[in-house]
Amino acid sequence: LDRKTPLTGHANGMAFYAYDAGDRLLLKRIYYSIGGGFVVSEEELQRMKAKGSVTTEGKKVPYPFKNAVEMLKMAAKSGLSIAEMKRVNE
Repeated sequence: LDRKTPLTGHANGMAFYAYDAGDRLLLKRIYYSIGGGFVVSEEELQRMKAKGSVTTEGKKVPYPFKNAVEMLKMAAKSGLSIAEMKRVNE
């Protein structure tokens, strides 16, 4: 379990690993939450980025953040909950 190294595809993601009894990696899958209740696989995210259907650059939002630390600081400063900031951003 690695909680310190961010995933490369998107800030909000999770990696799943399946191992056999001998501790050999059998399967690895990465999924990302891309907002609006949507979750996509790493492969789907790459296809979407290639088509230009996912972009975070240049998008102006009232509460921009790149990671959880920034989001928590912004919540404390603004007095809003994380859910409230996300709702305003969407």
